[in-house]
Amino acid sequence: MNDLSGYFLGIAYGLPIPGYATATNYIRQSIDLDPTNQQYIRISYVNLNQQSFTIQLWFLIRSSASLVDFGIFSQCGSDLICLSISIHNFRVTLSFDSLRSNVSTLLGGSILSRSYWYHLTIVYNAVLRQQLIYINGKIDAIANDVTPYQGTSFGATTYIGLSSSINYPLSYSHG
Repeated sequence: MNDLSGYFLGIAYGLPIPGYATATNYIRQSIDLDPTNQQYIRISYVNLNQQSFTIQLWFLIRSSASLVDFGIFSQCGSDLICLSISIHNFRVTLSFDSLRSNVSTLLGGSILSRSYWYHLTIVYNAVLRQQLIYINGKIDAIANDVTPYQGTSFGATTYIGLSSSINYPLSYSHG
């Protein structure tokens, strides 16, 4: 699996191998991940270390989702240093330190619904030291004076549909 540019190689995990689903509205096609089959995509290293970045995606919480946690994106260089984007109790959660502290963990304000497509934008501004969560183009949460993500390329793994942390078990995407 590759992105549209063909730059980032993706390797699918889980059995059966994740496929694609046809979606409605703005989304023509999406990766279809099932947490019961522990499906996720491992992608090439993306340097997010100590710099500004933006991550955008569309996601759906399936109507059958009974999970309180599911992973969207993560990059881990160690158990203690993980950039994690996940849904925790139906709220978007962004953490730079494996969800170990509230200092580097931002919890979205909106409670998300099942069976609805959301456009999510995660922004980190290294100059302003600011984390932002946007849902459907509106600011959902903001944190100031946040130390940049301290990841490293040595041994770092980057995942779509999976997040991990020292305080919570692996969580897989459900959508």
